[in-house]
Amino acid sequence: MDADKPKAFPRDSPLVADMSTAILKLSENGELQRIHDKWLMRSACSSQGTQFEVDQLELTSFKGLFCYVD
Repeated sequence: MDADKPKAFPRDSPLVADMSTAILKLSENGELQRIHDKWLMRSACSSQGTQFEVDQLELTSFKGLFCYVD
């Protein structure tokens, strides 16, 4: 175990399984994609001369938050 690595939950927390299950359900029913599209996709305001770059988040972007490796 790496003591210096941050952890989202204490070791053996039942929340790890609960959060993983919740995220999986959101992914399977399309809700994560809907949130992504609503908040992270370019909107009509970008056509008004505003230029910006967006790093897209994927489900794997969050795996470090919900995985615990010994």
